[in-house]
Amino acid sequence: MLITIKTYHHPTIPKDTLYEHIPEDQILTAAQLLVDESFNKDLSFWKHVDSLEDSIKLNLRKLFLGIDFVVTNNDALKENIVYVKSHLLAGSIPEGPCPLFVQSWIGKQYSNHLIKNGKIIFNRLEFYLYMQMVYHLGTNKLTLQYSLKHKKIEDEIYEDKQWFREKKTILKQLDYPKLLTPIQTTLDAKNTSLTAIYKTVNDAIENGRNTYIKIKNDKNGNRVWRLTPLELQSDPNSSFFALLQQRSIVDIIQFVDHKTQFCRAFEPILPKSTKTEQDPLLIGAVILANAIRVGPRKMARMSDLKESALLTAESSYVRLETLLPAIDKINNAVSKLPIYKEWYILGLLHGSLDGLKLETSLRNIMARHSSKYFGDGAGVSAYNEIVNWLSISSRLIGCHEYEGHYAFEMVHHQNTSEIKPTHISTDKHGLNAINFALFDFMDMTFAPRIPKPHRETLWGFRSPKDYQGLLIKPTKFVDENLIGEEWDNIQRFSASLLTGEAAPSSIIRKFFSKDYVSKTKRAFVQYSHLVRSEFLLTYLHDPEFRRAILYALNRGEQYNGLYRGISLLNDGELRGKTEIEMEVWHQCTRLIAAIIHYYNAYILNTIYVNSKDEDERKFLAGLSPTARVHVNLLGYYQFYTQSNVDWVENWLKQWDWRGNMNYVENL
Repeated sequence: MLITIKTYHHPTIPKDTLYEHIPEDQILTAAQLLVDESFNKDLSFWKHVDSLEDSIKLNLRKLFLGIDFVVTNNDALKENIVYVKSHLLAGSIPEGPCPLFVQSWIGKQYSNHLIKNGKIIFNRLEFYLYMQMVYHLGTNKLTLQYSLKHKKIEDEIYEDKQWFREKKTILKQLDYPKLLTPIQTTLDAKNTSLTAIYKTVNDAIENGRNTYIKIKNDKNGNRVWRLTPLELQSDPNSSFFALLQQRSIVDIIQFVDHKTQFCRAFEPILPKSTKTEQDPLLIGAVILANAIRVGPRKMARMSDLKESALLTAESSYVRLETLLPAIDKINNAVSKLPIYKEWYILGLLHGSLDGLKLETSLRNIMARHSSKYFGDGAGVSAYNEIVNWLSISSRLIGCHEYEGHYAFEMVHHQNTSEIKPTHISTDKHGLNAINFALFDFMDMTFAPRIPKPHRETLWGFRSPKDYQGLLIKPTKFVDENLIGEEWDNIQRFSASLLTGEAAPSSIIRKFFSKDYVSKTKRAFVQYSHLVRSEFLLTYLHDPEFRRAILYALNRGEQYNGLYRGISLLNDGELRGKTEIEMEVWHQCTRLIAAIIHYYNAYILNTIYVNSKDEDERKFLAGLSPTARVHVNLLGYYQFYTQSNVDWVENWLKQWDWRGNMNYVENL
């Protein structure tokens, strides 16, 4: 039997599915509430709070009484925290009229639900206080002294005395010219370049040189514009890798270790007196087991290795401190191949940041529910920095966390490889109020994809009259005096992020919360808007620049496809009860992806350096090293079968790749 409910996506919902969310005996009440025009949402909310009184006492109240909160710049909040806490500690409920300081703090919006006949409804006041405390954790008016996430912002950056004493030394050691240059000099340069590019962009549009900007009149007769999307070139011919001899991933792991010695990064956690020697075969087996999502115990049943040996190798060698250097070893080796520079985009090392959603098999504090990505399950997001298809840094974050807060930290702190991109692209999830400024101070170009640039706000100098007659012009104008006054604080804040005084993502999340307000924030954001406006104008003017951004992002998507192709068993779910255990499994998959990248890059590079002409080199340089059709990831794994490590060279010498490609093209 089906119950018909008018919805956009599902015209009918089975009864069993509906009853999972609304009990059968409450379905009629819920339906009446949905159609009742006199339904009071606020009253219903506070009645629901009443029904949760026991749960609030058991959970929230214990946290409230046990944590030392620090309140700054909000006397009303501080007074009400003391008021509620004193009654809770005394085990009493306030009697008599509601105090005036409580009544004025609650305000008219909530007084009807929290005050009855002049007396406070204490359980509702308690919950309202918790709501306000959660809000003010974002405004920096409520902080936790011993918390990593909720400290005062002032406690996470250089202290006043230290900054005054060591400012020049700190900035010189950072060696970023823009932080050392007087701010007025920088603003004058921005003024000149921004004014020039406004003129250049508008001239190109009016003269018909920019054919991607389409102009029309709106209903009021005003000229409006849109940017037409680019057509990307088709993907390189993937049939090349389909012609390669298929090999087991075991052989490939051993070959890459022979070339890069990545297993030497796996130092054991054992006393120096222990005589157990490092076994690259066991290390490779454990990494593969975690990467394909089966674990060492199941790998023992799928291979010629013993379970006890695999478990010992995992506990002794496989941890984040060894996995990350091993990945760097392989990526650095790829970057030294001659073909690597041919993968640059427009001659630049242009990378991207992108999140990959991963479902988890076990529930833990990081894994969160998201119906969009996991249905009824829970998961995390693997945030990756991809450069020329290689994942040069990666970390797990909650799927509810905003990626833009981690962008700067990923590029400046997480990347420990020798590969240092000059341009970084993201989708809109990588944007926040200051990323343009932060990357500008690092002399890097932050280049996100902007899907609807005509809706973006442009900034400029001086006043609107200086831009009269222009189609594309600023609608907001920078306050140079404000930036000048706050420049010392901007330097201090930026230096704290760059030197890692605290986790940049934590500071950025708090400092640029929509609820946090300060002069330093306003000045920082205005400078960021200047950099962003210059980028947007370049984005509109240069189609090759836009195409480069799309190429960089597409390479990230191709890497995600390889990652999912490796973690193909048990629905690709991450295992682990803790964040560290999940991170280890994730980094194992990254390591196998790096191994496949090196293997593909080595094959392409060998053929590239021996190619006959420029056409062949151009074709080979256009192929992606993310292919996996020629890699056998499944089957019975034989690690102790003797394999000649020179098999790749011997095979490439005999393989007629030109003849095979001609045969495929003629089919």
